[in-house]
Parts: sequence; structure tokens; C-alpha cells
Amino acid sequence: MLATSKNENRALEETIAACLCRFEDICGLALPYPQFPRTIRSDNTMSNSTNRYVSSPGKYDLDKSAILGLQQILDLVSTDTIIKDLVWSPLSVSNGNLSQGRIYNFQKDLREWKNGRDYLMSDADFGIQSSDLTMPHWAHCTIPPPPTSAISAEACFASAMYHFAMARSMWALAVLGEDWSMYERSAYLHFHRTMRCVAMIKDSMVSPCEPTNTYRSCEALGFGLLPILYITGQCMPNPSWFQWILQTMKDIGHEGLFNGRILAMSLEGQHTFDSSNEPNVSRDHDQFPPPAARAVSVLIPEVDGRSYTCYYASPRRSLSPKKELNFSYHPTSQTRWSCSPANGDLKLTQVTTYNQTNTMSKPLSSEWLLDQPPVREWVTWSSHTTLDINRILQDHMRGSGMSPSIP
Repeated sequence: MLATSKNENRALEETIAACLCRFEDICGLALPYPQFPRTIRSDNTMSNSTNRYVSSPGKYDLDKSAILGLQQILDLVSTDTIIKDLVWSPLSVSNGNLSQGRIYNFQKDLREWKNGRDYLMSDADFGIQSSDLTMPHWAHCTIPPPPTSAISAEACFASAMYHFAMARSMWALAVLGEDWSMYERSAYLHFHRTMRCVAMIKDSMVSPCEPTNTYRSCEALGFGLLPILYITGQCMPNPSWFQWILQTMKDIGHEGLFNGRILAMSLEGQHTFDSSNEPNVSRDHDQFPPPAARAVSVLIPEVDGRSYTCYYASPRRSLSPKKELNFSYHPTSQTRWSCSPANGDLKLTQVTTYNQTNTMSKPLSSEWLLDQPPVREWVTWSSHTTLDINRILQDHMRGSGMSPSIP
């Protein structure tokens, strides 16, 4: 009896710890700046959680298997900080700790997770292989992407997460590796499959076949479509793919902590920089620059809950004193939007272009972000250690637009 009670308590503790870890990861996506050392994640808890992905789903029905599979692949992505940055951070390739070997091992783990999961979309279901893709023609990858076959929203989310993670790993290899065109083709293949999964989930939002298969973005509390689309939008091959991403984000609107309109606006700003970046690249006029030449963006929501600052950076290669090739991003500009408390309209309030003598000389790094005003405000806000109900209510009222006059 006592042993059973201890096992139940241990299982409860692990469940709570896993939920807190997932919440921490979501906050890290919503506020993509260096935060304090983690105190929630336990090596024992996460290792137990992560190792489950190599097991077969067991005797569950398909929906339960898909839910379990989604949690497992999220654990796989989130346990290692470097791998999590690889998937979710546009700046990951500038991390000196990200090696090609580490990326290959991550891809191996992803394929092992995928094996035996019959509820996922198979390669044959998608009908397009990387060998079918030639640069710069993408006739096989139609836009808008056709929805996948009728599978549950849970299975579609799991499939989308797999192809998104694989695409991001291929994208990193295209930036860091010598044979970049091969990895670029593979990245676009997986990004297109991600978009097809998103199209299916989006269709269920507009015209649900049945109530149980409807995805309601406004009720989302965990990982959803917008974080995937925001990073995917920074890795599109041409304007037609890019425009589909923008429109889809706007159509989704609010999804948990994420605002599709503001994410789309920040991507449009990045596209402006991509259009003028690497003008001598030999590509058709309707093709974006190769991965290593792309600008990136980092969007920071501000403490008031209604303003957003986006930082844009361009890539730069240099040789270290040891003649090693270094890859970094350097800030080029920033934009700021504010949301009207009256009607919710977004207004561009500031555009700043950096000059070569100050900010552009420093790479866009964790240290650089921590020195920016919106991030400093968050650091100050999060330094409070006591529970203040008045402060909680004021934060809620600011964010909801109920009281714009609160200081």
C-alpha cells in the first residue's frame, strides 16, 4: 500500500513537472530572450519523458496515440537547449555549439520517433520526394498547399511538428554546410509538408467535419500553429509561399499567447530586408536568397501587453584568428507597433535603422538582447518575488485594454 502511494506521488510529481516544463517552453517562445537559469526542469524527469519516444504507442486508439506522440516529440525537441534553439530560434546557426554532427544525431532521433507511427502522414501520402524538387522550380509544391488526407487534428499536429523540426535541421545544415543546395531542397520539402498539415488544421477551423475534430485557436494554451508558421515564414523559397504563410497567420488571429497579425507584420518587415540582401545572388527574380544569405527577425512583446518591438539582423561570415569560419547575425534595424486599446488596431509607431558605427558592429546575441529596453523591462518585471494581487490585476487590465491609463 505504501509503495503504491509512493509510486502515485512520484507519477503526480513527474506530471506536474512536465506541465511546468511545457509552460516554461511556451513562455520561451512568446518571450524569445535569454531568461534566468531554469529551476523547473529536472534532468531525471525530462530524461524519463524523452526516452519514451522510442517506444511504440501501445494499445491506444489513434487519437490518444497522436496526443502521446505529440507530447513525445515536443519533449524530444525541448530537452536539449541547443536543439530547442535549432528548432525555434532564427539565431541558432550562430551558436558556436551547434555542430553538424549534433544535427545529424537529432535527425536520427526524429526518424526513430516517426518509425511505427501509422497515424502520421507517410511519404507516399504527400506524393513528393526531395528528388522531385529542382531549384528554382517548385511546380510539384503547389500553393496554396493542398490539405492532407482526413486524419485527426492531433495526428496532424504531430505530423506538422515532425516535418517542421526536420525542416529546421535541414535549414541549419544548408547554412553551415558546403553542399547547401541539397539541404535547402530537403528543407523546403519538409516545410511544404508542414504547410499541408497546417492547411488541414486550418480547414477544420473554418468548416469542421465534426465537433471533435475542430481546432479552436483562441482556446489554445499549448504549442500551436503560429510559432511554427512564424519560423517557417522566415525560411520560404519564394513570394507565393511567403504570402500564404502571412495570410494564414492573419486568418488564425489570436492563438494562446500569440498574435497572428503582429507576427505577420514582423515577417513583412523581414521580407523587405531579404529583398535587398545579397543582390548578386544568381537566382530568378521571384526567388528569395539562399539560407545563408537570409535576414532574421526576433519579435519581443513588451510589458504593457499591447506593444511589440521587432529586431532585424543580416548574416555575416568572418574568419577567426584560428582561420575558422564564424557565422553571426548583426542588427540592421528595428520596428515597433502598438495596439489601440479602443479597437485593437495595430499601428506602426517607430522604425529605426542602425548605422555601421554603433549597433551593427555587435552581433545579435543574448548579451545584445539583454541590453535592449523591452528586454530590460521584462527582467525588471520578473525580478519581483512576492505575490502582489494588485500588480497581477494591473497587468491583466493593461493587457486586455480595460485600463490604458494605468502607469
